[in-house]
Amino acid sequence: MKILIISSIQPYKSANLGNDMLLSLRDAGHEVDFLTKYNFSGADEQTISVFDKTEDSVKNRSNSFIIRFKIYLLKKMPFIFKRDHSRQIVPNPIEEKPDVNCDLISERIQNEYDLVIITFWQYMITSVTVKAVYDKLKCPIFLIPVDMFPMTGGCYYFLDCKNYKNECFDCPVKDKFDFFERPHKNYLLKQKIYNSIDCYFLMNKWMKSRYEESKIIKTSKIFEISFVINEKTFFVMNKNVARERMSLPQDKTILFAGAANFNVYRKGFDHLIEAMRIVCNMVDNNNLLLVLAGNGKTDYSSSFECDVKDVGYLSIENLSTMYSAADLFISSSFDDAGPTMVNQSLMCGTPVVAFDTGVAQELVINDETGYRAKLKDTNDLALGIIQMIEKNEYEKKEIRDNCRNSAMEKYSLSVWAKKIEEIYNQVVDNTLV
Repeated sequence: MKILIISSIQPYKSANLGNDMLLSLRDAGHEVDFLTKYNFSGADEQTISVFDKTEDSVKNRSNSFIIRFKIYLLKKMPFIFKRDHSRQIVPNPIEEKPDVNCDLISERIQNEYDLVIITFWQYMITSVTVKAVYDKLKCPIFLIPVDMFPMTGGCYYFLDCKNYKNECFDCPVKDKFDFFERPHKNYLLKQKIYNSIDCYFLMNKWMKSRYEESKIIKTSKIFEISFVINEKTFFVMNKNVARERMSLPQDKTILFAGAANFNVYRKGFDHLIEAMRIVCNMVDNNNLLLVLAGNGKTDYSSSFECDVKDVGYLSIENLSTMYSAADLFISSSFDDAGPTMVNQSLMCGTPVVAFDTGVAQELVINDETGYRAKLKDTNDLALGIIQMIEKNEYEKKEIRDNCRNSAMEKYSLSVWAKKIEEIYNQVVDNTLV
């Protein structure tokens, strides 16, 4: 097949997910182009950028007077611009006006394709973009969301809000002076577009159960698939070697936790703190080292009762090494499509303790690949950590082997490409009928 991947994020960013999709399909023998927002170094001839300028050059313009003035207003007049950022609602979402003009994207598409795959919507793509691409190419479009934005009137994650079941009318976190019910209008437009064109949504089991509750998308248009992870990037490394590379002690039990931003409420950093307090009271905390990776939460001095090392935001290579260096990866997210770190950890042969949400529901199996705790139950999360670190060496090795084998069977490059092919054949056959 000739395939076009469209993403707002460059293929080598955001945990390499876009790049892994690219490699998976190319390894399977397909001809794949990648269309993204900005130009970047290392792009091959199959990469198409909407704008010739680089992302860094755009960021440098953020010091403009207008942008600084907007930031000033947001800080000084929160009573006007107040939003519940725990829900991660998109600022002033207007579905019919995507950040990148649809005509610009259409102009950059010069070839014909058998299939279009779209992932990472932020600051580039809306349903209007999807329709414009479909109108030009007239081929099936696979939409692979990494959050809830396509099924709501504007939220990436909605936590306890159920308004998506009722067309996002009377949104609880809309702008105070939004008299036009913008989330509701966004919802209706998405519903109209997605159900009128040949497009399909591909996602993991947890996301599928939520998307099926929304009236935006017909359930017949939703297919289950896991996030792809490159097994050549994330692989099992000798633990001693990995610890030496990361400058970590050889004689301690190392627990690893990470997030793109710990300040995001749904990432559950407070749950991690409380769980570790319980763990440290139950086991020898002198033998424990907690490694934290990511942005946010910079002061850990009084948060934990064991030694803590902050390694910051890790490169893909160092992230892979860190998984192998750790005895256990802890995910404290309680409302998450992933996190992708769960997939990555298992691919590196490192067991996971996580809440019963996102990919953990299908990948983390008690005593086989880790421990899946009851949602938001900090005591159960702590129990899982204790149970995993107290297993004997034979049990630990068996679990680590299970992690790698399970990951290879469910979301390796070849497995993911085969699944895409199966879904494509299914939707094409149904269309022909």
